[in-house]
Amino acid sequence: MKDLEFTLKTMGLPSWDPEEDNVDVVVTLPDGRRFAATFFTLKNVQLLFTRNRATGECLHGLYFWSANMILVETLTEDTIYKSVKDMLETEEFFTAFAELRPLEDDGDDGAARGR
Repeated sequence: MKDLEFTLKTMGLPSWDPEEDNVDVVVTLPDGRRFAATFFTLKNVQLLFTRNRATGECLHGLYFWSANMILVETLTEDTIYKSVKDMLETEEFFTAFAELRPLEDDGDDGAARGR
């Protein structure tokens, strides 16, 4: 992808644990199209397996799944930005992220970062 300009918006809490958490990310491309994925750390996925074993979800922790899941070692804004940029460059972005319907007003429920 030639034009790598995009805007990131993290949804939900204004901060998270960079070692053991997950966060929903919305990416807006210059043409206005919006895409979403959830970034997880490996430790967070392990925690979710443990929690599911206790709650009985996902056949008592036998499996875990999430649509548009992206695994990262650490969950930082820089890691998210670099990952999105690389996926755009390698054209994996459109497979990893789900396209969202256009919205007139996105609201102000996350931290935006553009480059």
